[in-house]
Amino acid sequence: MFTVAQSSRLRHLGWHLGFAGVGALLLLTVALVLAINAVFLGLADFAYFLGQPRTWVSLWLTVWTASVATVIAMAIAVPAGYVLSRYRLPGSRALLTLIDLPVMVPPAAIGVFLFGVFRTFPIENLCAWLGVRVDHAVPGVVVAQVTVTLAFAIRLVKASFDATSPRFEAVSRS
Repeated sequence: MFTVAQSSRLRHLGWHLGFAGVGALLLLTVALVLAINAVFLGLADFAYFLGQPRTWVSLWLTVWTASVATVIAMAIAVPAGYVLSRYRLPGSRALLTLIDLPVMVPPAAIGVFLFGVFRTFPIENLCAWLGVRVDHAVPGVVVAQVTVTLAFAIRLVKASFDATSPRFEAVSRS
């Protein structure tokens, strides 16, 4: 029979092994994608493209913009998910439908819509006044990623708050 300390250590070990397994699975997925590309392109072409600076610039840009978009989306999704989960607002069903629209529309259509939005009167002038260029620039990529990601993030955070008892919040405040 295990003591409490041994049981706690086993639980911690289980968590560490679980996280290590998820990390290994992610690394294996990246390695598999690279191997498939090497087979598809051929080793000579694959090595050529890996040697190109633009490949690494594109990879860095993708990782950077995705990270920034995730931080922005979660900064908006956590409070929005909490409010949508814990409070009954007038028109909350319409708001949830509006939040789900980017999930239903293809990302290319969202990009065209955003391009049109940033070319209309008040927003175009505001961006020019602030000195921010959104279309055909890195901020536009981040805005497009946030727009597509935000719907998923709000839905997931709302579901997490729905699954958590409000009693835990009340107990933690005491």
